[in-house]
Amino acid sequence: MYFKQLIAKYITGNIPPAEMPEFAYSGMKEGYDSPSLHILAGLKDIEDSYETDKYFKLALNELRFTIPDSRQAALQYASALAEQLINNKTGVYYGVKEIIDTAIGKYDFNSENKQHVYDSIFFDEVYGLYDTCDDLLVAEVDWVKGKSNEELMIEVKQELLEALKVWNDKIKSQIA
Repeated sequence: MYFKQLIAKYITGNIPPAEMPEFAYSGMKEGYDSPSLHILAGLKDIEDSYETDKYFKLALNELRFTIPDSRQAALQYASALAEQLINNKTGVYYGVKEIIDTAIGKYDFNSENKQHVYDSIFFDEVYGLYDTCDDLLVAEVDWVKGKSNEELMIEVKQELLEALKVWNDKIKSQIA
């Protein structure tokens, strides 16, 4: 992940304080430079988030970055995870589960629903296909005559990957 994507990952609570030096170091490797970023990269034996939060915010201020709000960070991190999943093309079900659990689930998008779960962020089709995979995993009888649930799962996972690509293209315009 890129440094700006890692910022979203941190805002969503997915980088523990002990990993913040590596986070800062990755920013430095990308060419970002600020006194507080150097301090953050050099912190050792971090037990609480007070010090990391302090230097994180100072570094972003020194770099003239705007700290994304929790909604924006959730979408940015979800898009970064989707990009990785789309490029790897493996483990789409578990990859979407990670997007839901660690990114989208970190903000109350359900309060924005209009008709379907996550429709306010165009994630409703992806979520529906993910839910279908989830149900297929525990199905005890075949859903379609003449086709095993394993064969159906392969088809649904392919549809899930395609829907994720469409979603990621749509959401990128909102998070740019």
